[in-house]
Amino acid sequence: MLRRVAGHAKANCLGKSLRVGSACAQSAAARRAVEAQLRSLTTKFAGDRSWLVGALRQSLQKRMPTAYEVVYEYRDCFVISYSPNEHGYDGVLAVRGSADDVKLYFNLARDCRIRKDCCGGRQAGCAGLR
Repeated sequence: MLRRVAGHAKANCLGKSLRVGSACAQSAAARRAVEAQLRSLTTKFAGDRSWLVGALRQSLQKRMPTAYEVVYEYRDCFVISYSPNEHGYDGVLAVRGSADDVKLYFNLARDCRIRKDCCGGRQAGCAGLR
C-alpha cells in the first residue's frame, strides 16, 4: 500500500512513502499516482534497466511485506530505501538506479559477513552489489 509522508519531505525527496501490507489505509487513486511517479523516475534514470528495478522491488516487497519504501530523487539518480518507518535513513536495504547501473545496498552492514565476502568491504557503513 502507498502512503504520503507529511512533514518528512526534504528538498531532494519526493516525500512519498510506499507501505506494502494491509495495515495502511490509502485510496487506490493516490496509490496509482505514486506508482506512476515512481515508474517515471525509473524510466528517466534507469532507462533500459527499469525492468531490473521492478524485479528488485517485487522481490524485496515479497521478503519484507511490512517495510516502507521511501523514494528519493537526486540530480543523477533515485534511491528507494526499505525502512521499518517513514525515515529512509533507518533503512536496511536500498536500491539505487542511475543511467550507469542499478545497485542494491545493504545499509549498516559493518558486521555482516556478506559485506566482507561478496562486496569486498569497500565502504564502512554499507555494501553494494551491482
